Amino acid sequence: MLRPEVPLTGGVTEWPRISAGAEAFGATLSPHFPPELHVHDGRVAPPDRPGHGMSWNLSALDDLRVR
Repeated sequence: MLRPEVPLTGGVTEWPRISAGAEAFGATLSPHFPPELHVHDGRVAPPDRPGHGMSWNLSALDDLRVR
């Protein structure tokens, strides 16, 4: 069972190639999407600008960097 993160593997544009590769090896394929990227229950409005709408706090990553 392969569960690639669709947004991290090139999105729906890349999906046919991933699917063909999985089929060639007899693997089961099930897309995985981070739930934060979906508006699914009417309580959240999609952003009015391009992108997923999440803002990253880049300074919070400083303690996690490997130098």
